[in-house]
Amino acid sequence: MKVIDLLKICKGAPYVRIIAGNRDGEILAGGYAATFDLIGLNSELTPYYDALVLEFFARFEVRHKKYSELGLLPPYRADITAQYEFSDIKQTLYYDIVVEG
Repeated sequence: MKVIDLLKICKGAPYVRIIAGNRDGEILAGGYAATFDLIGLNSELTPYYDALVLEFFARFEVRHKKYSELGLLPPYRADITAQYEFSDIKQTLYYDIVVEG
């Protein structure tokens, strides 16, 4: 299956990360792909549409919102809005697609 085929059937993906399968999980690209109609607008994901999918994961990231002040690890994308926000933590859903490369 190719990345574009997977994105066509995955619904509600708030954020997609394309990960290199043979480069120790290096993140190649990332971007919003909430609906198939919108993924064509994401130029960061476009070069990987024809890549062969090796694995697929839905991953939750939970981080403290004052991660910087507390010296904790930062979220993968601190600039995006969390899906849910609690008093001290935020939770984000990522669809990780591991591809050849």
